[in-house]
Amino acid sequence: MKVSTVVQNATVKTVLCILAAVLLTVPDSAIVLGVGVAVVLTASLLIKGCFKAFLDRLRFAIPFLVFGGLGILASRPGMPVFTVSIPGMRSFSVTVEGLWSAAVVEMKSLGALAAVNLLIATTPLPDVWDALVSIGLPAVFVNIADLASRYFNTVGDEATRMLRALESRAFRPCRLLRWADLKIYGSGLGLLFIKSLDRAERVYNAMLSRGFSVHDRPRGKRKLRNSLARPQQAGFEEASASSGKLRNALPPGRSRPQTTLSDNGSRMAIRITDLHFTYPDGNVALRGVTLAIPVGARAALLGANGAGKSTLLLHTNGLYVPQKGSVRILDTLVADNTKHVVRSLVGLVFQDPDDQVFSATVWRDVAFGPTNQGLAPEEVSRRVDTALAATETVHLSTRRPHRISLGEKKRVAIAGVLAMQPEILVLDEPTAFLDPRSRTAVMSVVTLFNERGKTVVIATHDVDLAFEWATHVFILEKGVVVAWGGPEILLQRELMYDVGLEIPKMATAAIQQYWAPEGVNSRVPFSEAF
Repeated sequence: MKVSTVVQNATVKTVLCILAAVLLTVPDSAIVLGVGVAVVLTASLLIKGCFKAFLDRLRFAIPFLVFGGLGILASRPGMPVFTVSIPGMRSFSVTVEGLWSAAVVEMKSLGALAAVNLLIATTPLPDVWDALVSIGLPAVFVNIADLASRYFNTVGDEATRMLRALESRAFRPCRLLRWADLKIYGSGLGLLFIKSLDRAERVYNAMLSRGFSVHDRPRGKRKLRNSLARPQQAGFEEASASSGKLRNALPPGRSRPQTTLSDNGSRMAIRITDLHFTYPDGNVALRGVTLAIPVGARAALLGANGAGKSTLLLHTNGLYVPQKGSVRILDTLVADNTKHVVRSLVGLVFQDPDDQVFSATVWRDVAFGPTNQGLAPEEVSRRVDTALAATETVHLSTRRPHRISLGEKKRVAIAGVLAMQPEILVLDEPTAFLDPRSRTAVMSVVTLFNERGKTVVIATHDVDLAFEWATHVFILEKGVVVAWGGPEILLQRELMYDVGLEIPKMATAAIQQYWAPEGVNSRVPFSEAF
């Protein structure tokens, strides 16, 4: 189905449901309201899962309905029906007028809730937002509502994970509350608030990395903004990675490793010079990083936890702007006024796909980036279909992202980036926590992208993956590039030991196979082992 048709259908349903919700709040007749609510609830019963969703949402509304109704019962004068006496407080009479007014208010509230629930059950939220914009609602209000709904989902997911963790250690959430339970709930809510803020920030960064802007969010058929047009790939400087600066940045007593690579004369996809970055809490993440990655390379960033790999990757997409030094993507310098251009050139895949895959359906999530690029709906659909086919996730297009496996989420996250057609693909721990089959599937997609002449950069702990796959390897330690070269530098035992990494298992196996036992003079040359 074309995007324009989807938006038109969503607009019709949105207008009808909003009209129903408004009309249900107008009459003051409980009978008329009762009939209207009955019609909406009957429609909900005919749609699978809609009535159950209404009951689930009603649970959260019950406290407000009860307290609102009690206030009306106690405040309306008229013919008394009975009197309520509360010890320590004055008594009040419940009147016929109060009962009638309370019934009207409760029916209006139920009717509005049922109408909105019917809309949500039949129309994905992204379609609702598009429909609201199409009927003239200010886009800024729609964007705020869109962000709020994503954060509510984020909080719900965090709460579910925390509750499962509590239950795994014998906590019973349904038993009668005791003081100990109240303390657990209190501390849990505090932790949930902190974690949800952290998760929400990561989700928002993922949205920004795919071109989202709350101030200028393109919707509908619009031309590609000039600020997103790719610059011409010309005028590249000579390859660099200043060896003097790099040698000075090395820890005392360590020399720069030998390498067979020579990038002189190559076009640089990424050029980073003397990059420094310190977090607000004072943690120094990068200390004068200098490196260069040629166009078409397969580059691997290796290092222990806290080495600065993820921070470095966030600079390549413009999520972080250099505090000191420079980051150049092709011929574009990363700065506050070039973020949109940089994000059209560099596709960033986060380590945790739950930070990146956040839309109502897989198809919608993959469409998020191209939509923010201001492309026509037909072009968005074409790119989404192509990206889903390339990552072999077409069968997941209508699925909800939180109901698919981790490996599938990783591929969907990559599809969302590929749909933006970047020149450079940057991935943070792309194979982390994946089983062998999912690992192979993810790396096959990444390799196919590289074989089309594009540049790929991964941050990883997997030295075997780097040794087998990468053409360029950069080793980071405490925010400094301490070694760079081809994958052969991973065979230097002293270097690998110093940075807390292991020799690749493939190389270790080859050494054990080809090196003769001690005392035997004949050996196969080490280079022939590969």
